[in-house]
Amino acid sequence: MATNYYISGDWNLTCDVCSKKVKASISKKRWDGFQVCPDCWEERQPLDFIRARIDKITVPFQRPIPTAEYIFSCDLATGSAYADLATADCSQADQTWGISYQELFESVYCSVGNRTAIPSLAVAGCATASYNIDAYL
Repeated sequence: MATNYYISGDWNLTCDVCSKKVKASISKKRWDGFQVCPDCWEERQPLDFIRARIDKITVPFQRPIPTAEYIFSCDLATGSAYADLATADCSQADQTWGISYQELFESVYCSVGNRTAIPSLAVAGCATASYNIDAYL
């Protein structure tokens, strides 16, 4: 059927999707606002109208998060005058107990447990490669 024919009060229209020329009387307005030919018309997806419920994810009761309590104590190394070992409020000037930095470090921090090369147990400066902790326990 030819698209250029006369109907009183009707006019030609171009489809917004496929650009086909159709009469305005047979065109339809789609859900997204496009004026389309009968071939391009489609219903709106019914799932667009589904509204999800809002979940209330709560617990019936809760406890407050306890505050962390740090108990600080001074020991032989933190009370020394050595720069890498001393800490504020513990160190005393000229306090070395007559031993060197390395001897103090090893006597306080290097023990059988942290001399191992296992990453979670080792202490920097104390760890020894292939040190077997089981042989000493």
